[in-house]
Amino acid sequence: IFDEHCQLTKNTNIDISGLSYDRLIDEGSMQWPVLNSTHKGTPRLFTDRKFATPSGKVNFNIPNNTENQSAKPSSEYPYILTNGRIRDQWHTRTKTGKVNRLNTHIPSPFLELHPSDAIDLRLKDEDIAVISNQYGEVRVKVTITENIKKGVVFLPIHWGKILGSDFGRANNLTSNLIDPVSKEPDYKYTVVSVKKFKKEKQKICIIGAGAAAYRFIQTYRNHNTEDEIEVFSGEKHPFYNRVLLPEYVSEELSWSQLLKMKEGEVEKLNINLHSNTKIDKINNTEKYIIDDKGKKHIFNKLIIATGSRSFVPNDAYLHLPGRFTMRNKDDADRLRGYLESTGLPTNKQHTVIIGGGLLGLELAASLKKKDINITIIQRASRLMERQLDRVASKLLAENVQEKGIQIYFNNEVNTVFEDENNDKNLSITLKTGKVLNANAIVYAIGTAPNFEIVKGSDIKYKRGIIVNQYLQTNIPDIFALGE
Repeated sequence: IFDEHCQLTKNTNIDISGLSYDRLIDEGSMQWPVLNSTHKGTPRLFTDRKFATPSGKVNFNIPNNTENQSAKPSSEYPYILTNGRIRDQWHTRTKTGKVNRLNTHIPSPFLELHPSDAIDLRLKDEDIAVISNQYGEVRVKVTITENIKKGVVFLPIHWGKILGSDFGRANNLTSNLIDPVSKEPDYKYTVVSVKKFKKEKQKICIIGAGAAAYRFIQTYRNHNTEDEIEVFSGEKHPFYNRVLLPEYVSEELSWSQLLKMKEGEVEKLNINLHSNTKIDKINNTEKYIIDDKGKKHIFNKLIIATGSRSFVPNDAYLHLPGRFTMRNKDDADRLRGYLESTGLPTNKQHTVIIGGGLLGLELAASLKKKDINITIIQRASRLMERQLDRVASKLLAENVQEKGIQIYFNNEVNTVFEDENNDKNLSITLKTGKVLNANAIVYAIGTAPNFEIVKGSDIKYKRGIIVNQYLQTNIPDIFALGE
């Protein structure tokens, strides 16, 4: 490629047709032109007084007016804005913006501001400032530094229109002024006003009250205490730790220990919580949702955090005795009550768990601590096959079996029948023909995302709701969090 490049310059003003990699290695660097393979380069240009103009002579353009035409600071726009590069980005980031390591240096646009100006403007580090002039505005976080002169602010040039917005785009503020002779644009200088950004009060509706919704509310309230937040939970008991449900079943933990929102925290976080209330419809055009009681709720921003449900085979017949899933408090309460109602001592009880994933293993370990006999049926050839390599899976299986938990690999449940005389006794036939007698069977095969609510709306989905890197759907005011 370099050889071809050299030949393309032949007989031009920058002729390097005499260069090659071998010459550069053997003889070191050279200044162009390098006209042939013995030419030593050109230490100084134009010693022959011949120039690249039609006449061969130097042409000087002397402007008639050298007065600076740039705008001057005023009471309306008191600050001088200059712009430029940062270390790890290039131009508009079409390539460098895709390199994660480069983005860790400075991930987003910013405004450099002198400490004295920051005091005058009542701005702190990381506050969002609005920078505006007659051409437009940007909205970026502030970096306070003495590296910038008082009365001058700096904005990097690399960020343009991203995800439908151009809050960090430097060209929003640059003028269309050009030098009358050279036509050089006045991109490096303009005058602006700077003020602290104050967001208009909004109403945020959240569908779902799981871990994702809880974390969002906590984080958001650290930044904003004024917006109205309304939460809709299909469950009677919102904001608890689902991962710890097995410990609740085994009574190692009380229900209060699973709660994420302790007493008084709903009031402290200033949220309007609707428990046991499902949302039936989303109208993204008129920006409202309708709950299962027929009530309409207007929103400015909507967050769908509906989480997931247990995946259950069609032939599980969960309405029949002894069949359970483990996804919410009602599931846990049903299993606890059922095991207690068998009338058997725990060491005589037997529970079969379908699925050797994290939930199945956690439940197995918790019930085993109560001395209940446990069998795990795993369809795959090893435990947690998506999370662990073969060696780790083998070590995990050995650890589980050492606890007295039986595991059947490469197997599935074929049929489940209850005893005619005692519906607390189940006969479970496996695909291999093995028959297990148990009191309960728990399906912990996996989960399926709850996104049926968006079907029939304009929100795009495939196997789940489609979002961008900000968890924003194709509808700008609607977001989706969680699984």
